[in-house]
Amino acid sequence: MVEINKISLANTQSLNLKLYNVSCTGRSCAFSGSAAAMSTRQVTQVIGAIVDVQFNEKLPKILNALEVEVAKGSERLVLEVAQHLGENTMHTIAMESTDGLVHGQKCVDSSAPIQVPVGPKTLGHIINVI
Repeated sequence: MVEINKISLANTQSLNLKLYNVSCTGRSCAFSGSAAAMSTRQVTQVIGAIVDVQFNEKLPKILNALEVEVAKGSERLVLEVAQHLGENTMHTIAMESTDGLVHGQKCVDSSAPIQVPVGPKTLGHIINVI
């Protein structure tokens, strides 16, 4: 568990924290909290179709599908794990547009690769998967 005690706002214009017991005086804030209280699966970087995701738990296997939790009414976004980078971070490839995706959004591991439905309605049709 990591304890965070003090943060300086000297060179920072804004800071968005979801922590408890925060007290600020001047340009510094003191608070107590733990890293365990923060999200354990979240987007850390978005560069086009490449999305970096950090897991504090067991990393998903390469080729597993991750689903990003998006606002109601928004289109579903599925990511495919492409590479483990170390420090519980991985590169993923987005299967849809990443417009509106931001740092800190939560992800859920499906524990399975991307799957395409197969049955009588899809027989004889060409499906562009990627």
